[in-house]
Amino acid sequence: MDNFQLLNIWLGYELKNIVSDISSFGIESIVIILVFILLLMFVLPKFIQKYKNSDFYLKADFIFIILVFIFMFIPMAHINKARLTPVEKRSLAKYRPLIVLKKEGKIQYKKIKMPKYNIKINLKYGKDFDKWFNDRFFQRQNLIYLHNIIYFNLTDRTNNGFIDKKSLFVYERSDFLHARLSKMKKSFEALEKFNEFCRENNVKLYVIIAPKKADIYAPSASYIDDSEDHKDFIKFLEQWNKKSAVNLIYPYTELLKGKESNFVYFKTDTHWTDDGAYIGYKALMNSIKKDFPKVSVLKKEDFNYKYNNKIRSEYDRVFEWGGSMNHVGVPEFMFKRFHDVKYRYYTHKNANNLIERHFRDKSVKNKLYKYPYGADYKVILLGTSFSENLTEFLPYTFKEVFRIRNNNVRGKGSKDDFKIMKYYKDVIKEYKPDILILCVSYGNVKQLKYIFDE
Repeated sequence: MDNFQLLNIWLGYELKNIVSDISSFGIESIVIILVFILLLMFVLPKFIQKYKNSDFYLKADFIFIILVFIFMFIPMAHINKARLTPVEKRSLAKYRPLIVLKKEGKIQYKKIKMPKYNIKINLKYGKDFDKWFNDRFFQRQNLIYLHNIIYFNLTDRTNNGFIDKKSLFVYERSDFLHARLSKMKKSFEALEKFNEFCRENNVKLYVIIAPKKADIYAPSASYIDDSEDHKDFIKFLEQWNKKSAVNLIYPYTELLKGKESNFVYFKTDTHWTDDGAYIGYKALMNSIKKDFPKVSVLKKEDFNYKYNNKIRSEYDRVFEWGGSMNHVGVPEFMFKRFHDVKYRYYTHKNANNLIERHFRDKSVKNKLYKYPYGADYKVILLGTSFSENLTEFLPYTFKEVFRIRNNNVRGKGSKDDFKIMKYYKDVIKEYKPDILILCVSYGNVKQLKYIFDE
């Protein structure tokens, strides 16, 4: 072993200890201390000398500069070290160090085994640090709220969405973006192929697509109106259902009619209400009943009802104020007036007879439902958060329903959400369902092209 290799080993070992020590102390503390030292050593003495010899107006400028420097240290005063932001419901940027040490086995030196490190410099350190700091600086959320209060009062909108005064709905800007059919072509080709896989395994596939809330409660705002794409999508589906073997359900017309008597989407959330999900359930069951005539469709008389002005739309089935308000960044005290509606929630009259088993760990959000009075079929309900409100109906329709959540699952990135064959092929084969229901939102359709991606 030459001296260069020994030097490399030693440097790697020492740098590892140094980086570990700095990380434990806190990089933000190091930055603050270094800046203070530089100011005290080089800037402050000259600044004091010039201040003594300056006139009144220049002294005022000096005071302003001092205040600016003081305010610059406020964001560094307390760095948020959380993994997630509960308001925006996303992961915060991770700190990426300047020096990256990768352990690459061990090297024998005489009778001692020493770890070998590959030392690399992070050339994107500036951008990585900027993302980390922007996500975690002190009082970040309050600054966002302040910005949105001013912007909202001037425009009735925020950076991510706006309020439609007519219907008092909160929208996200992304909720108005429609994908061109050309971008969806591969998705429908993937669905055809997936349907063949299901058929080979004696599984009947049904795909239900939940429309965007903005298409049901669209405001009259011409500058965000790209409804022509949506009209083309509806025409395409009409042709698709005439020639395709895939059972595809898009309850757009039913929800438009349903909104006349009930709220089919929450005012401060993108998901459908229990009333909206029941409309989707009936449209789905009308299609299933053609192939399984013995299956009974639940009626409204099968349920008891309770009312709440909060939103229940997620896996945990807890009540909250709604995800859209968090996305547009309007503080709670400003949007309380949007919760003047008490939504109707469904509870089956035989809920006590439903056996519900959770499979929640770091990587899955799955549930297994068993109901002795349901139709004698095994069902997989696979899909996004729009599937959650369907779990108030489907588990009471069949004897066994295995609910699989494919998105917003810890341990699996968003790019992997719709790699269905990669993650669920073996599950489908082992569980051997009679029916597989794939439930996605309109915004997810273009991602279905990844079904067979590895």
